[in-house]
Amino acid sequence: MIKNHRGVGLSLHLDQLNPIIESEHKLPYLEVIADNWLSPGPQHQKLERLRQDNELLFHCVNSNIGGTDSLDLDYLKSIKQLAKTFEVQHLSDHLCLQAHDGVYFHDLLPIPFSEESLENCVSRVLEVQEVLGQEIILENLSYYIQYKESSYSEAEFLNEIARRTSCGILLDLNNIWVNEQNLGITCNEFLEQLDMQHVREIHLAGPDRMEDGTYVDTHGSSVTSTVIKMLKDLPIKEGTPIIYERDTNIPDLAELLKEVTDISKFLESHATK
Repeated sequence: MIKNHRGVGLSLHLDQLNPIIESEHKLPYLEVIADNWLSPGPQHQKLERLRQDNELLFHCVNSNIGGTDSLDLDYLKSIKQLAKTFEVQHLSDHLCLQAHDGVYFHDLLPIPFSEESLENCVSRVLEVQEVLGQEIILENLSYYIQYKESSYSEAEFLNEIARRTSCGILLDLNNIWVNEQNLGITCNEFLEQLDMQHVREIHLAGPDRMEDGTYVDTHGSSVTSTVIKMLKDLPIKEGTPIIYERDTNIPDLAELLKEVTDISKFLESHATK
């Protein structure tokens, strides 16, 4: 189902800037957490250098789409300016709660998939997009509780937000696998419900298993074979970025790039012309 696949990109950390520049390894996409780049500094010159050969994507962690506090307009304007500086066309964040009563949790907290929550998220997405001057792409979450107030599934909730706001969806395959292991919400069920025409990006990552048997989305291990195999049957639009995230237990760059290359080769073997 994959058409004219471009390859897999990498979520890039600050301490990987020099190694990847020195490696001269070109990737189709590099994604960075935009919040780490809001203060100017010498690292910006290195990111600008990488941008010349790799398409740059911005992933955000503070838009607070699922919250009820007033949106942080200064933050959003800073993200907009940063995206303009690096000529980034692609901005994403998570469908979650990140702050309440002015307190930032530095975590991605789940929200109920209710009618009231839907109206709130739709209103906030429209306001965010107006400030940014472009669409935002919302990522599905790994979560460890379910709200009794929910009347939608997560996929249905995302579909409705995208339909009403014309925002995009960032499909994180590891997150739905984690939710299947912990909560019994099957990957097949999620993918059958999700309207793939709204998907603008895909994330791959690996979880860690805790002592109590719970899987946690740590981005601390290699992508599971099940998650990789899910990709081959997805009706992915041509040019949809696929990003491998690794945030803990990070191997050296050579091993990391080998993992990225192996996933790309797997996808290429299943690509259609």
